[in-house]
Amino acid sequence: MRAAVEQDVIRDNDGNLESRSLTFQLRDFANNLATTFPDANLNEVITLHYGDLANYLARAEKFQAQKQRPNLDNMGILEPSPPAEELTAEDEKKFHDLENQSSARSEALDPDH
Repeated sequence: MRAAVEQDVIRDNDGNLESRSLTFQLRDFANNLATTFPDANLNEVITLHYGDLANYLARAEKFQAQKQRPNLDNMGILEPSPPAEELTAEDEKKFHDLENQSSARSEALDPDH
């Protein structure tokens, strides 16, 4: 998605970043700073690189996308669970035979069983 600052492109449609920056001075943020902060250096330069702006924008877009995506758990809509494995008649016979063999062994080893 393309992003611009006062018609200056910071990220094009392909996501490529410009290697420029915005510069501000503290005096750009309020008219009465000199009165409120007489000892402040109001000519102090603040540089904000377009790459940093694009990163902030990408994080905000990701956050917004996550916020807008419905949470199925909260809506009471859960994905269906896979069907339980069912034993076939052949499997039941096999397990029944194994149980009988185990019981027979136990009786052979311990007649009081």
